[in-house]
Amino acid sequence: MLEVRSLTAPGLILCCLLSAPALAADRVSQRTLFLEAESALERGDQGTYAGLKRQLSGYALLPYLEYRRLTRQLSSQRDQDIQAFLARYDGSVSADRLRKRWLRHLGQQGAWQRFLAFYQPTTDTGLRCQRLNALLKTGEREAA
Repeated sequence: MLEVRSLTAPGLILCCLLSAPALAADRVSQRTLFLEAESALERGDQGTYAGLKRQLSGYALLPYLEYRRLTRQLSSQRDQDIQAFLARYDGSVSADRLRKRWLRHLGQQGAWQRFLAFYQPTTDTGLRCQRLNALLKTGEREAA
């Protein structure tokens, strides 16, 4: 087995150069799979989408694809699916955007307990106002 300590600078450069085409080909392959998954999602072909999504595990743009899937029919999503996405991609732009859209949806539905369960402090004035309304509607006047 080759030890890293035994590599010289030229040997290390050669290893990097030899692996670069494989990495580039993998990125192209993943990008193609991503576009196919996006197309399947647009067509409503959930079976094809699910198969392609499995092949994209670890792909940097997967959160955006999943965000699109969840927001396409937001009203039919389950709390568990939204929560799983938020936990998996915590701190990402996609998670922040989904949380805001989900909270607006819950507010429109008058689902105040669920709204409060998903709420996190935000600078979004509209959501902060809805939080106060949710507290009032659920009888938590003291917290409001």
